[in-house]
Amino acid sequence: MKKLFVVIIALVFVLLVAGCTQQQPSQSTDASKMVQKESGRVIFTVSDRAADMGLVSGVSVTIDSVMIQSTGSNWITVSSTPRMFDLLALKNSGISALLADVNLSNGTYNQIRLLISNVIVTDSTGNHTAKLPSNDLRILGAFDVSQNSTSVVAFDFLADQSLHMTGNGVYILAPVVHLQIKENADVLIDRSSVTVRRGSLRTDAEIGMDENGTLNRQARIPADADLSIDVGGRIYRNRRNSSTTVAIDSNNVRRCVGTAGDVWCEARQKCIRSWEESCYYSVTGKSNAQDCMKTPGMRWCDDRAVCINPATEVCK
Repeated sequence: MKKLFVVIIALVFVLLVAGCTQQQPSQSTDASKMVQKESGRVIFTVSDRAADMGLVSGVSVTIDSVMIQSTGSNWITVSSTPRMFDLLALKNSGISALLADVNLSNGTYNQIRLLISNVIVTDSTGNHTAKLPSNDLRILGAFDVSQNSTSVVAFDFLADQSLHMTGNGVYILAPVVHLQIKENADVLIDRSSVTVRRGSLRTDAEIGMDENGTLNRQARIPADADLSIDVGGRIYRNRRNSSTTVAIDSNNVRRCVGTAGDVWCEARQKCIRSWEESCYYSVTGKSNAQDCMKTPGMRWCDDRAVCINPATEVCK
């Protein structure tokens, strides 16, 4: 009888230890839930309120990823799923499209980053790939994430201010974006359409990009800018100087007058400053013959493998 009692006590002890061991995973799960509770929701949207775009009927932008950053920390990727948005379709529908919907740890975030991989412009002649000064948009805009709250980061692209064209018909998209951030927002998502009913406005700013890819509140490409793209793919703005005029002398030679240092470029049919821009594309090798032909007045010389102006020099 005494032995039976000892066996029973031993069995009870084993069962108690097993029960305590089985409870350990549930404590870990609870800790995970506590971390989850210490987070808030952040919704990223895209819209467009451009003015009339004339013959342009579509501007499709593909955003590859969305990242955020807090002071002194690494970038956090909140979306790595490429999404394509037709900005003019968004304008016509009047909706804000969902870009990302995530839960983030509580804290203050002060910078947002968009990586754009492709821009297609549709006009009366078809589809055209537009060039970006930079596909990396790093936008300063602070917002707080707090427990059980929702923040909305809205990117309103202004396509009419963003889209430009070079003299030879190449589209350039230098994004101008109206950034609006609301905290403690009441949000309704219907499929991919986002409606923000209320919220506390934290950031309301308009950011632009210039031809060098600089992005800030002051940067822009003027609507009447004379843009070009060099053979290396760099976008540059052609200088305009209203004080420089062109005079033709008795020998029918054009000369630039009014500003010291300006010289007449026959190939480009304008006055230039040689230390600022080249009269024609600097190319070497027969593989660059097509680039040479893009410059008015220039011809490719096979014998010398250079781009020349036949009015001023001979090929051989």
